[in-house]
Amino acid sequence: MPWGDLLWPAMIVACVVATQLGQGAYQNDLATHSDEAAHFVTAMCLLDYARAALGSNPVSYAESYYAHYPKVAFGHWPPAFFGIQALWYWIFGGSVPAGMLLIGAIAASAALVLFFRLRGFYGTGVAVLAVAVYLSLPLVWQGSAALMSDILVSLFEILAVLAFCDGCVTRGWRPWALSAFWAGLAILTKESALSLLVCAPLAFVVLAGGRLKARLMGRYFWLGFCLLALPLLAIYALSGVRRVRGLLPQQMTPAAIGERALWLSSIPQLIPWPVLAIAVLGVLLALRTRGNRSIYIRGAALWLTVCLTIQVVIRNSIEGRYFLPAVFPIIIFFAEGLAGASNRLAGWLKPLTERRRWSSAHSATIVAVTITMGCLASMPTTLLRHRSGYDRVVAAIPAPDSETILVSSDTLGEGAMVVDFLVQPARNVIVLRGSKMLANSDWMGGGYHLIASTVADVRNLLDTIPVHFIVLDANAFFDVGSRPNHQLLAQTLSTHPDQFQLVADIPLVIDRRQTQHMIQVYENLSARGRKPEVIRISMEASLHRTIVANVRDWDAAARARSAPASRLGIAIASALQRIAATMGFPREVRDDSRSELLSSPSGR
Repeated sequence: MPWGDLLWPAMIVACVVATQLGQGAYQNDLATHSDEAAHFVTAMCLLDYARAALGSNPVSYAESYYAHYPKVAFGHWPPAFFGIQALWYWIFGGSVPAGMLLIGAIAASAALVLFFRLRGFYGTGVAVLAVAVYLSLPLVWQGSAALMSDILVSLFEILAVLAFCDGCVTRGWRPWALSAFWAGLAILTKESALSLLVCAPLAFVVLAGGRLKARLMGRYFWLGFCLLALPLLAIYALSGVRRVRGLLPQQMTPAAIGERALWLSSIPQLIPWPVLAIAVLGVLLALRTRGNRSIYIRGAALWLTVCLTIQVVIRNSIEGRYFLPAVFPIIIFFAEGLAGASNRLAGWLKPLTERRRWSSAHSATIVAVTITMGCLASMPTTLLRHRSGYDRVVAAIPAPDSETILVSSDTLGEGAMVVDFLVQPARNVIVLRGSKMLANSDWMGGGYHLIASTVADVRNLLDTIPVHFIVLDANAFFDVGSRPNHQLLAQTLSTHPDQFQLVADIPLVIDRRQTQHMIQVYENLSARGRKPEVIRISMEASLHRTIVANVRDWDAAARARSAPASRLGIAIASALQRIAATMGFPREVRDDSRSELLSSPSGR
């Protein structure tokens, strides 16, 4: 086996690991995006159901799980990512480092797929340089360091497109069957992959030519397409995503579409101009390309067009991570442009290079490396914004049996604290979110209104449940979408110091700097010795009903964890976590207005 067959893949994996360590992926508390905690908790709910409650009513189990760890999000996304995570956690253990290890494996797999495909088209040199650009893009950095489904669905989508192109090249049914498999996984991972059902028939018309098109146009392809599309759409609908999220009419208005189309002008902030310029050159050169490679170039161009169009027309909002599936075709164009530009420039420089006795191949390599270095130099240095230190909240709260804890923060903080209590299997707790118990809103925060609208209402609610501990995170005060429920809770705690006793004042590491007086933990003295029997969570704005969970029916064994089938993943994740800890981040005490404002309850 040639040494390069092992060296380059190993270097790609090492680059992904270095990216994760540099972004602090193994040191955060799933507080880089509000969806991270939901993905983790939902996967753990599925795993715990398979271990301890298989055969019972899954809806009732999920509702009871939500009452204890309110970040379960079945129906908000299709189920494939949850299933993959659950299997991974069963093997490697359910922990945040294990989850980040899974994302690292997915990111490395995507880079390897790109490397091997490009090496077959352009050779090892161009493939290595193109993958180096891919791994340096801010979108890829962020996607490989957050527990999100975007990089996984991007991998499935490009595998589906490449397999489809393989079918057009080989003119056999097996690659198309494989394309259908990858497309199915993509659609069951994230609803944005439904664009594949638009791309597939267009790709067949554009890419499949000659007698093959005439022979299959009315028979095998369309029959197979229907046999694939109908079950996938049925499963997608049954997963609840269409019902929970819906397709809002206001998303389709010309004004909304125009606003999202303007977002495309910010693409150079995600992919630098030099990279885009080489990619555009690749598209122009591909117009003159003949043979099998032209099929893949045209397939990538079609996929990029459909992907961007669907995002602009249907998305209710636009975020940079939604553009991640479009990175693959752009890197394919970049490789085409890099190969073409380096060969042509090497030809122009031939009189100069002959004096140095360089071959044309050496000259082309030097030119390609020079162009790539210029592209890499244009990459912005971006670090994910995240927080850590929420695990100290768990340590600060005593561990009596079945304590009830209300956590109040922004969406990042509440999710992070739910996860930190979840990964402590020895503790039988009920975690309540202030944004759900004191107010009501839909999945996206719309239709917000207070449930408890006065200090007296909040105090009565805390005593009626009863709530034993209240955790107040100052980040919610400074959140752009700060909600009145958090301010009302803080006012209640400061108004009744005889009932709510401060037991801990905890700092957080925010964007790699330590900030004091960020979290206060209070004990509700009137709740001592009392335990809730029923937890009611109003979900009228999202599910049009109230979740009622009988706490006494919840057995601690329902979350009992058997030993994972393998300790290898735990060992790897722990090793990476120790490496990240030894690398360290600057942890300065930030003496700013937050510290002064939050140094005492009266400061609120």
